[in-house]
Amino acid sequence: GATVALKGFSHHDNFAGLGTRQNARMGLFRARTSVAMGANFWRMSHNPYDDDLYATLNSMGVMSWDETRDFGIRYADEFEAMVRYHRSHASVTTWSFCNEYECAKFLSDDTGKAFQKLAKQHDPNRQTSANMHTFYKSVSPWGDVDIVGLSHETVQNFTAVHEAEPTRPLVLSECCSCVTDRIGTARDRDATNTCMAGQNRPGLGLPFVSGSIGVWTLMDYFGEQHEWPKVLCDFGQFDGAAFPKAHAWYYQRNWRGAAAQAATCKITTMLTSDDPHNTHVSAFIGSPRAVLYVDGKNEPTATATDFGAVRWNVGLDALAAAGNLTVVGEGGAVPVQCTVLRPHAPAALELVVDVPSASTGTGGALYLDGSDIALVRAQLVDARGTVVSGINNVVNVTFTVTHGPGFVLGVGNGNTTNHQKSGGDTIMTYGGLARGVVQVTVDCTTPHRLAVAGVDVDSGPVAFAATCNGVPGITVRAEAPGVAAAELTIPVSGDLADSPKEVAKQRKVRYTYVDNVQA
Repeated sequence: GATVALKGFSHHDNFAGLGTRQNARMGLFRARTSVAMGANFWRMSHNPYDDDLYATLNSMGVMSWDETRDFGIRYADEFEAMVRYHRSHASVTTWSFCNEYECAKFLSDDTGKAFQKLAKQHDPNRQTSANMHTFYKSVSPWGDVDIVGLSHETVQNFTAVHEAEPTRPLVLSECCSCVTDRIGTARDRDATNTCMAGQNRPGLGLPFVSGSIGVWTLMDYFGEQHEWPKVLCDFGQFDGAAFPKAHAWYYQRNWRGAAAQAATCKITTMLTSDDPHNTHVSAFIGSPRAVLYVDGKNEPTATATDFGAVRWNVGLDALAAAGNLTVVGEGGAVPVQCTVLRPHAPAALELVVDVPSASTGTGGALYLDGSDIALVRAQLVDARGTVVSGINNVVNVTFTVTHGPGFVLGVGNGNTTNHQKSGGDTIMTYGGLARGVVQVTVDCTTPHRLAVAGVDVDSGPVAFAATCNGVPGITVRAEAPGVAAAELTIPVSGDLADSPKEVAKQRKVRYTYVDNVQA
């Protein structure tokens, strides 16, 4: 058969409005988004996840690396429990002993051997590994694992390991902590930034390395913010509210099949006045060359880099005055063209259901199990419908459930420095976008729910019902001072086919979310 390079992202299990709570619909959204980026692998980082996620990955045919963070004899029982509990999941291909520094923290001569023995005792056919550094080789389980997983290592170090141990399987188990912001400066949105291509190269450019399975990370997350006033890290390809950053299109362009790559056209430059020092326009393109038109006037043809990025230096004055940027590909397999407009004054809010939605492959209705969630996107738009993306044009959006079995669980906007309450109902737009998280409050599907209701003295906002008949959809309203409000209704269902577990089994999915978000 054909050789398949492993491609995947590392994941942290927290999200705007949800905190660290794991949720089946959110897991499905993350998995669909990973696959839409071209991934075939999921790295659990750095702990085992909820069982629903493994079931989703099983159904979707996505491979996974199951990991326990702490390494030492004292943690052997926890590693053993992970193997025994998850060995029935077809998606799991690898048991990981530890992550980076923890691989050396409590090491003794017998630690790696003990973990390896436990893994093979309970699951003799799967491989073991760990996310290690070459400079920890003397104090890590290097010699005890089946696959040497290396974190943030270079082509030179991978080559040296292969030359010293040519029969050892190798994988780039973590890479690419490339710091970006969805709005930020021109640097954050520069398509020609070489961080992603350079740091993925050991895993995807060396014939003796099986792939790059742990790009850090799919989405921003709470923690590792490094400096005040940040409360989120900024390593993700999507921000903490699941809005795509510019560099999500690097993976759209380079990790997907040839047809999808050829059709890529995304201008990453924003026509706002937020970065007064910006002089250039950049884009990801599926063709070998491209032409930029600034208000109809063409710039010289640019040649794409080997990872599909083009860039033009148009000057401060021309960019500051531009109202329309259009990029047209040249010499590609298919014609491609994309445009960015300068937004006018804010006029209204628009609401879009991103989850559950056909655009994300996450279904068409919330399942009435008392815990399912929807992700609602509020967009601040001008009179033409263009998202008002400038950071100086912001409004506070309040989400309200006006009718139906739901409540606003939380909010977010992806701004790493925003300190508004994630568990509230009001959030400032960032780059013209805000996120509302809505949870269903009726459970008419869980087995034995009425018996549970008889003894559960604290079911919170959830009501148990004998039947799902007649349960209406959830109407959500978004309001902000000075602009027109928006409203929509999220469909609900008691049909098992609409549950996240069953939706994950659907094969014919056309994921369009990243292309549809004006970000």
